[in-house]
Amino acid sequence: MKVSFKGRSVLPGVIRGQALVSHGLLNLNKSFHRVLLKKSNNLTVEDKKSDIYQKNISGKVLCVENFDSSNVDVLFLLSIFERACIAPICILSSKQLPNSILAGLIIAKNFYKTEIVVVDKLGDELLLKIETGDIISVCDDCVIVE
Repeated sequence: MKVSFKGRSVLPGVIRGQALVSHGLLNLNKSFHRVLLKKSNNLTVEDKKSDIYQKNISGKVLCVENFDSSNVDVLFLLSIFERACIAPICILSSKQLPNSILAGLIIAKNFYKTEIVVVDKLGDELLLKIETGDIISVCDDCVIVE
């Protein structure tokens, strides 16, 4: 059964990929500060409190409630997208993304010419209907769970 959602297209585009779902706030600092120092082709979550601890977000459709925002988010996002091979292909958020996250994503996309699709304000049903491993199609502001 297909399920669809409509949200706010922050960085539009068309993608299809595998979902990785986090039901809590994702903290970029706690999750990735050590990983970014390594020259790895995988970006795994290192925050032990996260429900996606040790999961690889590289090449995934990252589905989150939201991010635990901080002043260094822009730097983490720039570091992630500097090496495009470790970045997710899409970020879906049930809530409105914080300004620090939006700024980091927009700067990273324009500075590094990285292709990433970002849709927020998808509603709380998003995380109830999507499971890790589901195939997700996104076209601008429309999200379809296949």
